[in-house]
Formats: sequence, structure tokens, C-alpha cells
Amino acid sequence: MASPSSAPTEFHILLDDGSFFIDLNVDYQEATAPGFLMVRVDTAPGAPAAYECLGSFTKSSDGTWGSTIHASADIVPNCSRLRVAHATRRVDAICQLWLQRHRALRQVV
Repeated sequence: MASPSSAPTEFHILLDDGSFFIDLNVDYQEATAPGFLMVRVDTAPGAPAAYECLGSFTKSSDGTWGSTIHASADIVPNCSRLRVAHATRRVDAICQLWLQRHRALRQVV
């Protein structure tokens, strides 16, 4: 599992179930921003919040949207990402990534 990062100071969260959340890239306009599937990581009491990126969704040069989850080389040899969606609409790529959030956690452990 990748080492967790401290929580950034700014989030644009679309979905949040208390453990996982979909966060938009703050460097883009909100309506067209790519984003990330994140999971909160346990930290010591009083320590800053931490999270880990499990996947992402982005717009391809052909205008379609795709979402991928990160994969451990131990689980999926010769592959660092697993495609979970290829869609014409951004919302479909986001939904598929969200639906695969528990699978994504199993892929990186």
C-alpha cells in the first residue's frame, strides 16, 4: 500500500461515505474537472488526517471519460492501473469509479 499523505487544505468533494470520497482536481473548473477516488487512513490520535489515492477519472483527448483504479504489482503483475470505465459522459466514469471503491481498496493492499 502506498504511504498515506496528509490531508490537503482544500477539497471539492462530490461523494463521501465516511471512509471513501471522490475529490475533484482543484486546478480545473468544477464542471469539467478530473478527480480522484480517495480513502481515509487511520492515524494516531491528534495526528493530522491522512488519505490515500486509490484511483482517478480523466477526460481523454478523444473527449471520452475513463476511470481507473490503482493496482498493486503483487496482485496484478505488469499492471499499475485497472480500467473500470470508458464512457462518453463524465458522470458515468465517476459512478463506475464510486461503485468499484471497495474493489479498489483490495487491489492496493
